[in-house]
Amino acid sequence: MWVFINQKFYKTERAKISVFDRGFLYGDAIFETMRAYNGYIFLLRKHVERLRKTLDFLEFNFLYKNEEIEDFIYKTLKRNKLKNAYIRVTVTRGEKSNGILPKKNSLPNIIIITKSFNGLDKEFYEKGVKVSISDVKRNPYTFLYNVKSTNILENIISRKKAYDKGFYEVIFLNSKGYLAEGSVSNLFFFLNDTLFTPPISSGILPGITREFVIEMAKALKIKVEEKNKKLEDLFSAKEVFITNSLIEILPVVKVEEKTIADGKVGSLTRELLYFYRKKIEEMKEWLVLQNFYVVKLQYQKF
Repeated sequence: MWVFINQKFYKTERAKISVFDRGFLYGDAIFETMRAYNGYIFLLRKHVERLRKTLDFLEFNFLYKNEEIEDFIYKTLKRNKLKNAYIRVTVTRGEKSNGILPKKNSLPNIIIITKSFNGLDKEFYEKGVKVSISDVKRNPYTFLYNVKSTNILENIISRKKAYDKGFYEVIFLNSKGYLAEGSVSNLFFFLNDTLFTPPISSGILPGITREFVIEMAKALKIKVEEKNKKLEDLFSAKEVFITNSLIEILPVVKVEEKTIADGKVGSLTRELLYFYRKKIEEMKEWLVLQNFYVVKLQYQKF
């Protein structure tokens, strides 16, 4: 496979950055993960906009425009001859440091990795998954809640412990005792006919898929509330699911040893997943039509 680093492509075994890079030394780096469906990257612009906001917030000396980043990503897909793919864009602050302090003229590195990905096995969506609850607490007061940083040791260790016990994902509460998020996902659950998800103020990352699911549910006339809820509320839910760009909408049928409702994937979760995938197809078709009629294409077509 080919890896994109600062406008050049390198074979996997030759794709390297300096050991003095601040991303390696201090975790001074951010990333975005997204998914391509038959050559179309779902919600790409949203991901790039969040990347840009984070870069500005962290005061990275990043020179590329949003349109250039999008172009880099599509070119990486094309170089690897991929249509259905996992995509990760990482931006580090660069190499120049004054101890822990970065230097103002440090130039960031942008790395784009892609690999073939066709989604999880159908069985995950037909039978659902089980999740555990972490002992680690999220900080609702942190100013870094909106930063998708590479510094995720809490997530790694917590999920590994859960995985070793047979759980797919781990859910965090925050220090106030309210539900927060998963290690790589956002959390949703139905109480009666209302869809609840923890608010951003609970200390969670504002997921791109989370935002899309909220908008889609509202369009389907489903009542949605971003509200602080306790673990007992999750146990009482009639349906639970988690979301991210790769897993889409993944049903949860068990939390720790507590079976959710009857232990089967609920009808509302199935409905949301159906419309989520339908929306992907609609947006893909719209992009094809747009590219057909626009003389100057933004990207080279496959």
